[in-house]
Amino acid sequence: MAKKITQAVIFAGGLGVRLRPLTLVMPKPMVPVNGRPFLEYLIGHLRDNGVTNVLLLLGYRPENIVDHFGDGKKFGVDIRYCITPAEHDTGARLRSAKDFLDDRFLLLYSDNYLPIDLGAMAAFHEASGATGMMTVYNNRDAAGEYGAKNNVNVGEDGIVTYYGPALEGDGANAIDVGFFIMPKSVIDFIVGDNPTFQATVLPELIKRRQLVAHRTDHPYYPITSVPHVAIMEKFLAPKKAVFLDRDGVINKKAAAHDYVKTWKEFEFLPGSLEALRLFAEAGYQLYIVTNQRGIARGLMTEENLADINRRMVEAIEKHGGRVDGIYHCPHGDDAKCFCRKPSPGLFFRAARDHHLDLTKAVMIGDSESDVKAGKAAGCRGILIKEGGLLEAAKELIKKS
Repeated sequence: MAKKITQAVIFAGGLGVRLRPLTLVMPKPMVPVNGRPFLEYLIGHLRDNGVTNVLLLLGYRPENIVDHFGDGKKFGVDIRYCITPAEHDTGARLRSAKDFLDDRFLLLYSDNYLPIDLGAMAAFHEASGATGMMTVYNNRDAAGEYGAKNNVNVGEDGIVTYYGPALEGDGANAIDVGFFIMPKSVIDFIVGDNPTFQATVLPELIKRRQLVAHRTDHPYYPITSVPHVAIMEKFLAPKKAVFLDRDGVINKKAAAHDYVKTWKEFEFLPGSLEALRLFAEAGYQLYIVTNQRGIARGLMTEENLADINRRMVEAIEKHGGRVDGIYHCPHGDDAKCFCRKPSPGLFFRAARDHHLDLTKAVMIGDSESDVKAGKAAGCRGILIKEGGLLEAAKELIKKS
């Protein structure tokens, strides 16, 4: 069994220049998001993942953070502070905190949020045998609304070979999202009067081939500039989301080796319209994720599918339900695409479009590939039999 990470160390002392004028009166981690300091969300994510020992590395306006969080008890964690001058950089702050560090700890930036299973991340690091680990975003969408460029290169063996300024082309293939696991011993790499963690520890580990990448496709969210705050508010706003497979969940499946190719062939399963109405009344967002291999086989067209979807949504809305998004994979098995379930690409596409935290979403499907795809995206999976959506909806709503 992997050794659990119990301590999180957060860089929270910078001047937050790119967030001015907000940071003229408060440190960056205290910038409000939906009426709460951003740091509350980050600490809540740690607590929910079982990390309850938090060390905050402060510098700029530290009293704002200390006065708000205190010892952390009311937030379900234990908080300690290491306060250094505001002009200190990340390496100097971490070096000053040496006596407070566990032998292995989670290290975070205070301006990024990534909904990820921290236990699985720790297990990945331990299994790798590498000294250090950084979590990186695969950036298949060119960083969505942020337009961020790749600043990390990961080899086929999972070892980081480059970290630095953003590169175009093949020089880099991922983005650093500010979630690291490090041993206390990396303090020895931090040299100089006012060094950065990024320019001392990471290059040394890369040179030794001792920095492994934990890769994710779940969108991450920064608050490094004022426009980013509005996007973060959309992401962190409370929401309930459920993903549904289509054929065999909402409508009857076609015969073996055939497909629902036209609206005439589409038939709602008993109870499915009522289930969708109940989800809408309970405040759920609903997304349909469906494989449609009939398109690749030439048995139907994208236009056929669009017509089915339009009529299906009209019927659902007529009965009081709602559909917030429909995502489909048109490829065959031989395409080996990222969007065909059991691969999770459709879920990540929906997450980017609608600012969803997939770790708080549920996938309901009638096949193991549906559940496997949902779990690969971070969702909880519910496997049902054909016609079982209504019962599953009632049970899920009752527990929500």
